[in-house]
Amino acid sequence: MKIENLIVQYLYEAKSVTLENIGSFQLSAEANILSENDSVTLPPNSIKFMYNPNAAQDEGLLDFIVKHTRKIKSLASSDLESYSILTRQFLNIGKPLVIPGLGSLYKTQQGAYDFLQGDALTSKLELTMPATQLKEKESNEISFATPPKKAGNNSKKWLAGLITLLLCGAAAVGYYFYDQNKNKQPVEQKTVAFDSASLTIDSALILQDSASAKQVEDSLDLLNAKPADSFTFKVIIREYRNKALAEKAMKRYISFNHNVMMDQMDSTRYKLYIPFKNSLSDTARAKDSLRKFFDAKTYVEF
Repeated sequence: MKIENLIVQYLYEAKSVTLENIGSFQLSAEANILSENDSVTLPPNSIKFMYNPNAAQDEGLLDFIVKHTRKIKSLASSDLESYSILTRQFLNIGKPLVIPGLGSLYKTQQGAYDFLQGDALTSKLELTMPATQLKEKESNEISFATPPKKAGNNSKKWLAGLITLLLCGAAAVGYYFYDQNKNKQPVEQKTVAFDSASLTIDSALILQDSASAKQVEDSLDLLNAKPADSFTFKVIIREYRNKALAEKAMKRYISFNHNVMMDQMDSTRYKLYIPFKNSLSDTARAKDSLRKFFDAKTYVEF
C-alpha cells in the first residue's frame, strides 16, 4: 500500500499526523467519520496545516506503518524519511503535491510550505480489498438494431494527427542540428571553475529557458563526476545515529549519481558529505547551494 494512503488513514484515526521536516496536519474533532463505506464532504478548514521545517518523525505514524506493512521499524522509518525527502524535492521545483483524500501541498513565494484542503474525503481507506467488494463489471447490452458508426472520419483525423506529429518532430530535429552547428563556431575556450551554486537547479528556469537547461546539464556533469583523490574541503549534508540508515541513504544518493561519501564521527554518529577540490573561497557558495538542493542544514569541514 502506498505510504501516502497510510498517512491519510492514520490522520483519520488519530486526528493528527506529522511529516518529517514538513509540518503537521490536524483534523477537526467535529469532522466525524461515521462508517467505512460512506464518503464525507468536509466543511472548509476542517484540516489545519502547521509548517515546521524541523518537525521530527511521528512515532504514532511509524508504529501504524509497521502494523499494517509488517516491516521492521528501521525500514519503516527509512521509508518515511525517503518520502519526506522526495516530497520536499518535488515541492522545491514549484510543483504542488496532491495527496489523495487530503488535499494539496505547495511551496509559497516566501519558501514555506502551505496546504489547500480537498473538496471531499473518503472516510475510510481500506488497507485490504475484501472479496465481497470484488464484483465483475456488468456487460453493456448490445443492440443490433443500431447501425455501426462509420470510422472514416476518425481514421482521417488520426492520420492527420500522425502527419502533424511527424512534421513537428522533423522540425525539432532540424533545429537541434542547426543549433549544434552554430555552437561549433570557433570561440575562446575558458576553463570554467566548478560553481556549486548551480546545484540549486531552479526548475522553473529549466522550463522557461533552454540556455538555463544547458547550464543545469553542465552542473550535473560536475556534480556526478568521480571523486578526486584529494579535496580541499567537504560539505556535510546529513548526520545519522544509525550506521544502517546512513549507508542506505548514501546508496540512495549514489543511485542518483551524486558524489556522496560517509565518515564515522564516533561510535554512534555518522555523516554524509560531498568532497570539493575547489579554492577555499568557494566554501560559502558550495554550502549554500547544497543546503538548498538537499534541503538540509549543511556545514563545511576541511
